[in-house]
Amino acid sequence: MGRAIRKALLVFLLIWLAVIGTVTVLATGPQVDSEPYLFSVILKFDSRSLKTQ
Repeated sequence: MGRAIRKALLVFLLIWLAVIGTVTVLATGPQVDSEPYLFSVILKFDSRSLKTQ
């Protein structure tokens, strides 16, 4: 049962990251350098979430 909950949380996190990424790209506009910035934001969020676990 715990494994299913963990899987659901992971899926939710991925969807949430995708939504945030889309909003960030829309907010900054279609720029060439927005992708690496977005990637670094996701990496920062990833390391932060790994530390809390």
